[in-house]
Amino acid sequence: MEKEYVLIKEKFNENFKQYKKHLKFFEKINNYETNYSNSYIDFFPYESIMNGYKPAILYKNKPLSNKNENFIENRIKDNEIYYSYNGLHKEWGSEFYFTDEKNNKTRLFYTNDNDDEKMLLSQLYYKIMNGLFVERVYCYMNDLDMEEETFYLFEYKYAKENIEKIIRYNYFDKESKIIYDEKKLKRACPKNCVNDQNMVEIPREKLWSWHERRKRKKRILSTSCLIISTFEG
Repeated sequence: MEKEYVLIKEKFNENFKQYKKHLKFFEKINNYETNYSNSYIDFFPYESIMNGYKPAILYKNKPLSNKNENFIENRIKDNEIYYSYNGLHKEWGSEFYFTDEKNNKTRLFYTNDNDDEKMLLSQLYYKIMNGLFVERVYCYMNDLDMEEETFYLFEYKYAKENIEKIIRYNYFDKESKIIYDEKKLKRACPKNCVNDQNMVEIPREKLWSWHERRKRKKRILSTSCLIISTFEG
């Protein structure tokens, strides 16, 4: 993973202070849809579960800001999320999504630096695709306050187009571990949470307005990314 670590860290450094540049570009996109969730939508299969959280659910309507209830606003174009941010304060967390010419996906997560109140990149995720399936996800995080960096890889193994196991490789600890096998995945994720195609299934009582037109049919929201040409490399 030495080569990947160098490349990902280089990409991280290139985008470290590029929040305003990306924001300016994404704010110019018109004719988008918006939905609201209680947390960020998974970028790769079982992301929230592997981090110890429940998968995101969508609100039927925009939460009232005067309740001081934390929520995420997701912008969608052509059925793909391209920009997500904290609905109360963008400075508390904003995500930009990119797709390269090979259909591999990148997510950049910016947050506020308490020292100078500037939005700085703190997390970068790079997802390697094989058609519609996720093969590998490289995760790089840099905690400025703790002066600590983290780099690891999730590798997905399939059997008959279903995820059979997920293996995590920790670059700095030089160790690998099977995070989930098929049985653990089924126990960890109820049927109404996450399926094997990197989708978040929306419980019927949480459906937002245009879903209701489909009556009793369930609808899923893709977490693939809009193809954006401004992200170099």
